[in-house]
Amino acid sequence: MPLAAVTLVGCGTAGMAFGSMVTATAGVADRDQGLVGGVINTSRQLGAAIGAALLPAVADAVDRTRHASTAVGDRAAMLTGLAAAGLATLVATNAWRQSRHDAVARCAPRA
Repeated sequence: MPLAAVTLVGCGTAGMAFGSMVTATAGVADRDQGLVGGVINTSRQLGAAIGAALLPAVADAVDRTRHASTAVGDRAAMLTGLAAAGLATLVATNAWRQSRHDAVARCAPRA
């Protein structure tokens, strides 16, 4: 089972890296493509590092307060990661909608 999970994470990460890079660089001037790509890759690396540091801390904190099995802490860490991913999706979706709205407003004929 762990091998299947690691395989799925690897495939999902590779698919998301391509999609996010194409989406983020659409409409960016050629001279700024490298900058945008660097910011995206930096944010992905920092996000992974922060998650690798904070999620085990959440699991440990829950295990220490509840004096229960490690499964409770592990579940809390997974739910924290899920909540963070959901929040990031909401923020990104809102930003994408706003940018599309701004683009439509720029293209609309002036009265």
